[in-house]
Amino acid sequence: MLSPQNLLKRPGAVGVFIILQTISLLLVIYSNVLQGSIFFSSANRFLGGIEQSRTNFRDRLDYKQRFDSLLLVQTEILNQQNSALFDNRQDYYIDSLVNDSSQLQLFEYHAAAIVKNQFTQKNNLITLNKGSLHGIRPHMGVVEDGGLIGVTIAVSKYYSRVISLLHSRLRTTVEIKREKLPGSLIWKTNDPRYLNLEGIPAHYNLQIGDTIQTSDLSRIFPPGLMVGTIHEFSIPSGSSTYRIQVKLNNDLRKARQVYIIKNRHLPEIEALEAKTGNE
Repeated sequence: MLSPQNLLKRPGAVGVFIILQTISLLLVIYSNVLQGSIFFSSANRFLGGIEQSRTNFRDRLDYKQRFDSLLLVQTEILNQQNSALFDNRQDYYIDSLVNDSSQLQLFEYHAAAIVKNQFTQKNNLITLNKGSLHGIRPHMGVVEDGGLIGVTIAVSKYYSRVISLLHSRLRTTVEIKREKLPGSLIWKTNDPRYLNLEGIPAHYNLQIGDTIQTSDLSRIFPPGLMVGTIHEFSIPSGSSTYRIQVKLNNDLRKARQVYIIKNRHLPEIEALEAKTGNE
């Protein structure tokens, strides 16, 4: 007589055992209302959880696709705005959009995402998920929809490193919009909401709330990008320039999606400056 252990070792025995167990389970379920209701309730919850997971996964994919599509559209819009174009006939930034071959794109925008963001140190750096493979190189401006982020300083194949606006050694050329006064924006406040504006002569009339924007003297950022507003100012004793605190238009601590800006003329400018030196 075969023991249960030896019986299960026979060819096909496991399959027969599973079939018999299934039949027994079904008989219990369909002959007992209470057991059947418990089974179907559990099964529905299980299947419902699977379906909900599938739905959530599809929703996330759809959301990412829609977000990526919107990002591409926004990038295309930025690439076509006035400040990104250059008039080859007159050698100045154009004032209106005209479909003309003499208008060249001076500033080129590339969408990117922040993968690491420092903002608690004296000298903060940011890492982006775009690198040399995507045409990124050092000395490119980085912005978001609400304001400035920083400047690229190093790149690898897939990533780039950015010196943040919240860095004590980064000086950014900006201007007071109302007066067209250029100055240097630098972080000295240790507060990520505020930067200092230096180089503004004390004889100019300033107002709280004056708009600070990027200057056409900058070779990294297009002119006219909103930076912030004057929060407070004073004239130190014996000084010929203002001490100005600027409240940033954006919060760099919350930055996630950004745009890297390529100045197409920058290699030519740098080559010319390197050739002539200090002559």
